[in-house]
Amino acid sequence: MEKKRSIGVTIFACFFIIGGIFNITGMLKPKNPSLPIQLQPGMPAIILGYISTMLSLICGIYLLKLKSWARKLAIILCVAHLITIPLFFKMLAPINIAAMRSVFAARGATEMQQKQFEPFVSLVLMIVAAVGIIWNLSIFYFFTRSKVKEQFN
Repeated sequence: MEKKRSIGVTIFACFFIIGGIFNITGMLKPKNPSLPIQLQPGMPAIILGYISTMLSLICGIYLLKLKSWARKLAIILCVAHLITIPLFFKMLAPINIAAMRSVFAARGATEMQQKQFEPFVSLVLMIVAAVGIIWNLSIFYFFTRSKVKEQFN
């Protein structure tokens, strides 16, 4: 008898696959030489991103096939993302503020005007981080529910 897959498993699996594809296409784009060394190709943050992307893609495919190890991998990936999201955004905040300052400076904004937008950039980064944390917590919660676990047995 073939296992029945719930709509929730299908939706989350598709998000894993789509996210993996978007990340792969992003990795193929030319790199920006003005990025700090931590975000240059070959650095640990980028290498971990490549590994995470490939694991997400594989996880999504095998979630659709209801493989038990794929459910566990989804949980592991979510926990890893929950740990790295705050670290990644802490690293990106100064980069985004510096980029915002250079855009404003190119448009003739004063130093005072540039400083006024720093809290806005920080707020946007916090909102994006919060969305990422909520998303990963929802995946973690979903795949640890007993009814979902039963589908993978």
